[in-house]
Amino acid sequence: MRTTLLFLTIATILILNLFHASDRTFGSDAQTELIAFSLREAQRTAKEHPGDENLKRVGGIAEIVGFIIDNNTKDVIILGKSSDVLPSFCLDDLVFLLRCAQIGGLSGPGVSLEPKGDISSGQLQVVLFGGSDRTSIGSVSFDADYLMKKIALDLEPSGVSKLESYAERTKKKFFEEKVETWNILSRFWFTPTYAPVTTSKAEDIFLLREIKVGVLVQTLSAEINGRPAPLGFKDDPAEKYAIEFMNLYDKMAEKHREFAELARFMGGMKLMNVLLTKVQPESLDFWINRYSPTEGKIPSEVPLLRKTFMDARRQLSIIGGVRMTGLTQRLRRGEVAAIRDAILIARPSERSLTWTVVFDKDWRITIPSASKEDQEIANLFANGLIQHEKGDDAGAIQSFDQVLNTYPSVVEARFLKAVCERDLLIKKGKVDEVLGPLNSLTQLAGENPQFLEIRYELGSTLRVLGRNDQAIEELEKIISIRQDFAPAHHALGLAYWTKGDNASATKHLQEYLRIESGQNNKWVLEAKRLIEEIASGKKQTLGNTVELETFSDVKHNFQCQYPKEWKLLRENEIGKLLPSMGDAKNIVVAFVYPSKTDSNVNIQVVPIEADELSDKDITDAIPALDAAYKERFRRFQKIEAGQVNIGGVRGIRYLFTCERAGVMIEQCVITLVKSRKAYTLTFTAQEQDFANFWETCFNRTLTSFQIGGS
Repeated sequence: MRTTLLFLTIATILILNLFHASDRTFGSDAQTELIAFSLREAQRTAKEHPGDENLKRVGGIAEIVGFIIDNNTKDVIILGKSSDVLPSFCLDDLVFLLRCAQIGGLSGPGVSLEPKGDISSGQLQVVLFGGSDRTSIGSVSFDADYLMKKIALDLEPSGVSKLESYAERTKKKFFEEKVETWNILSRFWFTPTYAPVTTSKAEDIFLLREIKVGVLVQTLSAEINGRPAPLGFKDDPAEKYAIEFMNLYDKMAEKHREFAELARFMGGMKLMNVLLTKVQPESLDFWINRYSPTEGKIPSEVPLLRKTFMDARRQLSIIGGVRMTGLTQRLRRGEVAAIRDAILIARPSERSLTWTVVFDKDWRITIPSASKEDQEIANLFANGLIQHEKGDDAGAIQSFDQVLNTYPSVVEARFLKAVCERDLLIKKGKVDEVLGPLNSLTQLAGENPQFLEIRYELGSTLRVLGRNDQAIEELEKIISIRQDFAPAHHALGLAYWTKGDNASATKHLQEYLRIESGQNNKWVLEAKRLIEEIASGKKQTLGNTVELETFSDVKHNFQCQYPKEWKLLRENEIGKLLPSMGDAKNIVVAFVYPSKTDSNVNIQVVPIEADELSDKDITDAIPALDAAYKERFRRFQKIEAGQVNIGGVRGIRYLFTCERAGVMIEQCVITLVKSRKAYTLTFTAQEQDFANFWETCFNRTLTSFQIGGS
């Protein structure tokens, strides 16, 4: 349940809002048959007659189109249609949709195919998030996504003659332009488009328009003729392929059941998200906590999908996945209450599990299509989500603000904006300013108790602020609702560990590993490492209780503090332990985290022909640093740059991410100039560790850094 996945540069975003031009109409010239399925009676039947065929087949529903809240009987009635092509949902599918709606909340669930280590490994790790692990949702997402990527690279026939593959489009373009070599890595994502949900004035019936699926395309890296692609490189073949794929999606779904399955699960997920905002969690407790569905098996890794043309010098690689998230705006239309009344009146008895209602041509109740403005807002929301996930929190905040200008009450945008504001402040080292986002998350958690992801982010924010007791209180609330909410166990493990309660930390970390058995992601590896450290009796090194040591260098006229637990390396030792810095000149000292050498601070001192930096010096230096870092570092992404003042000395602060040895790192470089010397402090950590190590090391080193006489 991480709201931040591994995203770097983004070249293009395609959001396809593929609504029919006309409204969807119940009745019209043809009959419309709706199947009603009672969750209250399903619970009773599951206890008394678990083998009931209507129960297992959810009454024959193959497409979920809405739900009714019957306040008189305290029942929730799922509405759907049958299909001549697709089988009916099974009860386990419905339960998985409910559970993932609660676990994944506003930003999940889904699947992502990510490189296992370095891209050269040739393997992709299957990362399931938002509760989709071992579920039909995860399986459907994986199958559709992997097939789409195979079709894109001509590794599988599309079966639709009008669709020209991404690989073929790329080959034609580059051969026409006489490009000799190319190596492009792209990320393709399936995502639902914006869909209006129509509700009555009393908000006791909700109906969803026909769901369509959109595509997001990102170019992560591109080398053309052996050199990095120029700034602003646009992968036209990828854009055109995505557009054509989505224009032909219905035909693709006719040829490949995987795509038809994906669309109907996305529609069901949207409605379950809305349902959870309208009912109390305890009313669904049986399905979410006590019913035991059959778990499915999904591969943990698959081969990297790569297309090579003629020789290894011309190739395309694709990663990415599926996100079952998107903006859902409610439209209130009082006349849909007539459908609610017709369905409730037609119910044979209060003990009916399922029944059917036929609407003939006299029923003309429409669900309006999205307006042009609605579609533009949906594009902004999806763009903000991707900006956030690639680390561009400032850009994401701007997108979410534009959404909220039109729809101020949209919970999804409010939540993600608060998370982005928090992450941006942490990256800047301004942890004390996180109170604003914290207050927003606190308010949202109170308004939306059913969305555990909001409470999870609230607890995580409190932990970052060092308020461990409050963080533990919030995270324990999640566990009381969902015992198997894995991310909360992981966060509780860290919170108890920081507090010094090793027994509780170990208990929650072990529970996290039990739930996530079979996974091998960075959080699992971190949990295993922490358990080993606790068992070995190593001294805790996170949190606010770190013991500090003072380092002084008389020759270079500076001093600072660093955590006593960290290794101190002088000039001749640095290259041995940190090969990546072996060629660096004039490094005086480095402070290194014992078990993670990626996390370190090094300080360089070099002669310079200036006593201090002027405003113009700093302004002129930043573009030069932009160009130098972009040339030097793979998958470089600038976060921010500007002036800084440390101990009365002016300098430049530059923050960015890049890839090193197949691992994404974040780096903050601060250069101060005084008395004809430049002092450069460089803090490096893996992206997921940056916030913690900033607090435990670099922030302390920085705030204590003094140049003699300053």
